[in-house]
Amino acid sequence: MQPSRDISRLIEIMAALRNPVGGCPWDLEQDFSSIRHYTIEEAYEVSDAIERGDMGDLREELGDLLLQPIYHAQMAQEAGHFDIGDVIYGITEKLIRRHPHVFGEQAARDAEMAKGRWEAIKVEERAAKAARKGETTPSILDDVPNVLPALARAEKLTKRAAKVGFDWPDFAAVKAKVEEELAEVAEAQASGNQAATHEEIGDLLFAIANLARKAGVDAEGALRDANFKFTRRFHYVEERCREDGIEPKDAGLERLDGYWNEIRAADKQPGTVSIRSAEPNDVGSIFHVRTSVTENVLTVTQLAGFGITKASITEMILSAPCAWVAVDAEKVVGFSMIDVDEASLFAAFVLPSYEGKGLGRKLVQAAEDALFARHQVAWLKTGKTTRAAGFYRHLGWGNETDVDGTEIRLEKSRP
Repeated sequence: MQPSRDISRLIEIMAALRNPVGGCPWDLEQDFSSIRHYTIEEAYEVSDAIERGDMGDLREELGDLLLQPIYHAQMAQEAGHFDIGDVIYGITEKLIRRHPHVFGEQAARDAEMAKGRWEAIKVEERAAKAARKGETTPSILDDVPNVLPALARAEKLTKRAAKVGFDWPDFAAVKAKVEEELAEVAEAQASGNQAATHEEIGDLLFAIANLARKAGVDAEGALRDANFKFTRRFHYVEERCREDGIEPKDAGLERLDGYWNEIRAADKQPGTVSIRSAEPNDVGSIFHVRTSVTENVLTVTQLAGFGITKASITEMILSAPCAWVAVDAEKVVGFSMIDVDEASLFAAFVLPSYEGKGLGRKLVQAAEDALFARHQVAWLKTGKTTRAAGFYRHLGWGNETDVDGTEIRLEKSRP
């Protein structure tokens, strides 16, 4: 059996995996309950690829996610419930029905009118679904899934309730409710009643989700961004500890807090990082960046095994403009390097605490400008399954070829 761009091949593969004669033992053991968490996990991985802007990973993760409905439908077909054709028919019928302004005779002047019709049709659908289940009084909250992440579900519940007028009048009113709930948390905590504290913190989080909705903010997305920011800043704290030769656990809160305040202050001053050509006295800092990268960490000794030493890099920098550094307040926080004669992008790295700020893109751009000034096509090698591979693909590097099973070669032509 060969790969194909046709979805029917994926359906055939799934059927073969589930075939009692010659199928995969692991796949044959699975049921709806055992794989449902994979479905949720794959959806999160799609979201992660989108947030990272990694189109290579997104393509792969969408494939993994696409497998899930095929898998569930195959099991349902085996049990005589439905097959993938029924699933596809159901969603196409629903989309046509919910878009009469596109597939029917009704017209929608703008997106808001289209959304209004969509919501009205969904109300009718909820009533029909309740009738099928023998429920004469459906709730507007009935089809808000229990398995949604708690913040996302809280936001959806309050949004539904608001549609029938059960809502705070404005942002200020919700803010007051948040302050009220915070006071009740403090009161419960002071009483020593753990159950009451649990309940009041839940009420506080629910109110905050409502506050986010009133502010037009996706609460779940905002919290994910906050998690990423905390991770990036804590990486900086760890880097500062390494620079000062102390373990984080031995540094003490005052020192750790000082490092934290450094990165907080830097974050409040965007645009302070500059890109310039590397100089011989940057070599030590370049090595520090390379040995601090959390993915595919290499020590100085391991780098030397690849012929990468401070002396060899110094020689490269002196021989031609082939390296660039990102500098924040005189501190090197990233670098890129090329082999001009070989037309290759040799490396591009930034410190973990500076990831997500667009520095990698700028460093690669500086390298590309120099490469394409002399060559029509440039190339690079990177780990096959690393984040870097997806990053370079997103920047337009392609024509992928396998090197040794673990590394790939990517190319890019002069714009």
